[in-house]
Amino acid sequence: MNKNITKLGDKVLQKMSAVIVSDKKLTDMYFNKWNINGNDIVNQLSSVNLHGGTYSKNMSLKNIKFDFGSSILNIGPETGYEVFLLAELFANVHVCDPDEDNLALLKRISKKYYTEVGTRASDKTTFLPYGINNKQTITGEKRIFKSLESIGLKGLPTFYNLTSKKEVGKIIGKFDVIFIHKILTTITRSATIPADIVFLTAIKTLKTLLKDGGQIFWTEPEAIWSQNNIDVNLFTKTVFKYKLRKLNESYVQIAILC
Repeated sequence: MNKNITKLGDKVLQKMSAVIVSDKKLTDMYFNKWNINGNDIVNQLSSVNLHGGTYSKNMSLKNIKFDFGSSILNIGPETGYEVFLLAELFANVHVCDPDEDNLALLKRISKKYYTEVGTRASDKTTFLPYGINNKQTITGEKRIFKSLESIGLKGLPTFYNLTSKKEVGKIIGKFDVIFIHKILTTITRSATIPADIVFLTAIKTLKTLLKDGGQIFWTEPEAIWSQNNIDVNLFTKTVFKYKLRKLNESYVQIAILC
């Protein structure tokens, strides 16, 4: 694992920002999608108020052991930071998001983003319009988006404009690592099916996408696990925990071995 992941993450933020502001259409797309101005990308994505910010994702990735020839499946890329950090760290990156508008945005950025070794991110990243199956979440998120859009507001962060209902279980391929950060939070907000049932179903599906010895790393605020009656100790002997001091909020990452 890259021990200097925080320093690398800082470079990722700077490069993402430079790519986005270099293209007016891209700047406009990013603002329209995430309500973030081009000149404030670094500050906004770093903020712990944004799903724990870059700090939370850095802490989650520090706990993952892999070699640089590994393949990773990233479910729920949000604003893109983890996509490009993963492109710096892994040989093959597959990114899943049921929001095809967001995938188009991130794919456009990836064509102009170059890693520290000079590889274009788009050459090692595949974008897939798939998500964890939960039709109630898709319906609920569309409802939230439309209500905010009607009064000229955009919520941040969430999955908006969900246009795909393809399930991750239909993905062809096997992965060394599956990385998920704060997706159960979204499921909890909009689903009518209990989140623990959705979670258990998701884990059963995701295990079929792992290579032998592969692992699923799933991070959520500690309260999300407990509120949804999910006993993280059932899935792993090692639970990684860290705290966001500014929010007085603890995050817990579980590691599930195939």
